[in-house]
Amino acid sequence: MRIDIITVLPEMLEGFFNCSIMSRAQKKGLAEIHIHNLRDYAYDRYRKVDDYPFGGFAGMVMKIARPDIKLTLLDSLNKRLVFLGEVLKELGLEAQIVHARAEEGGKKPELRERFDISTARAVAKLNVLAEYCLPYVKVGGRFIAMKGPSAPDETEAAIRAIKKLGGGDIQNFEESLP
Repeated sequence: MRIDIITVLPEMLEGFFNCSIMSRAQKKGLAEIHIHNLRDYAYDRYRKVDDYPFGGFAGMVMKIARPDIKLTLLDSLNKRLVFLGEVLKELGLEAQIVHARAEEGGKKPELRERFDISTARAVAKLNVLAEYCLPYVKVGGRFIAMKGPSAPDETEAAIRAIKKLGGGDIQNFEESLP
């Protein structure tokens, strides 16, 4: 079994995996663990919104890796946002925290068409994610959806919705961690 871990603190994990039950599993060939430093993948200075920050596509992780980005964390569950606010404070980081459902937040003038990038995990089909996330993206911005093997089929099915919502060129990228 291969396990890929993305973290901003790879040094802390390497020691753990070298002296635990996972170390024995690796020696027996039962597990192959690869630890990646998230900072190796951060490269830009865009203003981003993450529509599911608690377990989502890297909103908090992006902020930790790149404290210079302007980040908005949007979630429908206030207790998650309270927790994230405490984490931000503990780490000495700042982000705008918005308590709203994704489909409702995009209707608010203070959030609509305000972001360079809107991200989402594979929490729904692409046409639904586009309806939730594209309203946040300003003209010339990007909506980035993390999808699995169904991405090409979902993209085909979502083209009409994406175009109707003002989306432009649609690109699928396949990425795999080293």
